[in-house]
Amino acid sequence: MNPNFRTTDPLNPVHIVSFSGARRNASQVHQLVGMRGLMLDPQGQMIDLPIQRNLREGISLPEYIISCYGARKGVVDTAVRTSDAGYLTRRLVEVVQHIVVRRTDCGTIRGISVSPRNGMMTERVHLGSADYVMVGVPLLVIWSNREKQQVLLRVNLLGNRGPI
Repeated sequence: MNPNFRTTDPLNPVHIVSFSGARRNASQVHQLVGMRGLMLDPQGQMIDLPIQRNLREGISLPEYIISCYGARKGVVDTAVRTSDAGYLTRRLVEVVQHIVVRRTDCGTIRGISVSPRNGMMTERVHLGSADYVMVGVPLLVIWSNREKQQVLLRVNLLGNRGPI
């Protein structure tokens, strides 16, 4: 994607949504400002008529109906994957139900080092002091609802110790 977002306005909502890694990606930005492109029918075959308008301009009724095929297929696929994930979660809970964490800080001096690779954080990061955390390139953006402020930190190396 264009590095212009990072250099001019890293807090641009389109940049934050598309590069946060939270279920959004650059192709959705293309659909917002470019064109939607080719869609799939319920059998998974490409429909020959591409959607040439974007979501900012609005789409016509036939384009909307063509888009609905893929949306319904996506919802069904998500439901199938959710049931598989629920089964896996249930099995994991059965396996570890006898383990008890008694302290929040184990006191170890050894931990896991997490560093950026190629300018991007590859691991997910969770900080207990913040309400909302996103990892960007190369910024760590923290929104705290208690303090109503935004904090930007350069991240070179993060350390984690204790139970994850």
